[in-house]
Amino acid sequence: EDALIAKTFIFQYCNSFASLFYISFVKPYTGSIDPCLGSCMQELQAGLGTIFLTRLATGSILKLAVPYFMQKMKTKNETKGVDIEDLTDVELAFIMDEYHVMLGPFMDYANLSIQFGYA
Repeated sequence: EDALIAKTFIFQYCNSFASLFYISFVKPYTGSIDPCLGSCMQELQAGLGTIFLTRLATGSILKLAVPYFMQKMKTKNETKGVDIEDLTDVELAFIMDEYHVMLGPFMDYANLSIQFGYA
């Protein structure tokens, strides 16, 4: 488990922050090869805003809308011919999706650490 956690966090950090690191620390010194458009700080700001808003939008859709519709379809399939108001709390809990014990919190913390890195 420890190796999986370390590899995943290293990969996500490199994947998330490599372009920002390049723009802020490498690009100013490679002026003839890849010059900054205006100021490198403006380009860094635009890149950070684009990455942050894109991750926020796709994360919201994937974390909220997709599971919502999947749960609606599963509830509809599981309760054919039965009124949902007639089900007990235990039966409703049985229909809900399972939260994976290990991967659930792991992915939640990974997403939080990446979001805090942009802030």
